[in-house]
Amino acid sequence: MIRRKKIKYLLLVICLFLIFAYASNEKKNYTLQGVELLNENNFFLVGKECFNPNPNVVSQNEQDRLADQTERDFPDIPDNPICFSVVDDVDITGTSIKEIVTSDNKTPEFIIPNGAIGIFSKGNANGWFCESNETISWDFEKFPMENGAPQTIGIGYIQDGVMHDIQLFRDSLDGKYELTVSEDGFYHIFVVCLSSDPISLKEGDIELKK
Repeated sequence: MIRRKKIKYLLLVICLFLIFAYASNEKKNYTLQGVELLNENNFFLVGKECFNPNPNVVSQNEQDRLADQTERDFPDIPDNPICFSVVDDVDITGTSIKEIVTSDNKTPEFIIPNGAIGIFSKGNANGWFCESNETISWDFEKFPMENGAPQTIGIGYIQDGVMHDIQLFRDSLDGKYELTVSEDGFYHIFVVCLSSDPISLKEGDIELKK
């Protein structure tokens, strides 16, 4: 009887070990394909150095080029339902572009890998109609990295399907992007990850005011 109990205990330990090993392997093989809403399957990536670096990493040289260069070559715009062209002084570095749907002007928690772009919408690719001199803004907060490293995101706007310039945010975990529009139109705010590791963001708020 004692021997049977020992065998059952040993089998239980082996099963638990196999389950743990399988789960660990699944995590190691998990690759972000672009912007993803945070959920139980990807939350383990929050604050971590990436297990599988994006093969289309935006290098530090490219980040510097985004901030400083004025004459640029324009790669193709990744497939998306919102942005169709860019102004002359904007460079699309996105390896992918995905729509992030808001609810009552609140942005959800999401994770964004290097080089990916997320565009906020009211749903069905719809933006916010802004009149001249109105201000549209986004309050955001990043999840901190476990190693304490700062992470850079670029935030910009799209007007009637045309992507405009970005503003870089690096040193602070939270911040606010504001745009006072110069002419009537439909506007979207977009974010691009310029950090080698994925950036995770908490819920934020989009506000429109005169």
